[in-house]
Amino acid sequence: MAAGSKPITPTTPSPSMSYGFANGVIGANTGGIVVSDTPWKNFSRKELECKCGCGKMEMDSDFMHDIQRIRDRLGFPFVVTSAYRCEAHDRSVGGSSSPGHGPHTTGRAIDIAIRGANAWKLLQAAAGDFFRGIGVNQRGDRRFIHIDDIKDDTKRPALWSY
Repeated sequence: MAAGSKPITPTTPSPSMSYGFANGVIGANTGGIVVSDTPWKNFSRKELECKCGCGKMEMDSDFMHDIQRIRDRLGFPFVVTSAYRCEAHDRSVGGSSSPGHGPHTTGRAIDIAIRGANAWKLLQAAAGDFFRGIGVNQRGDRRFIHIDDIKDDTKRPALWSY
């Protein structure tokens, strides 16, 4: 377990939900203790895992803790459209220019479908909590906000529109 990490107490153990916690990352192949679904009460494994069908879900626990904290503070649901991406899926959707080191492939990014006043509230909360990458699409039917906290990129902090 990573320094400072706390064990996760299962709430509804199930053999089909046996992924663990190690080195600050939650994922299918990390071993360790059994958890119910995820350690974040408002986010399910299914919505955080790669959308290509590979079943991988290796979200960074510190990043997700910060996202859960914003969710708790704002008090409205977050509809996740993309979170963890395996390298193959990230390439197929035109993701990061640095394969395997981008925000989605390292489990440090989330895209949330949102519009109107709630989009403004989320944008303010993410910027106020010092997330290092915020992408905004508020046109058309596919409106969302991308939030990440990649810290080792010299081009950060950054705000962009899609």
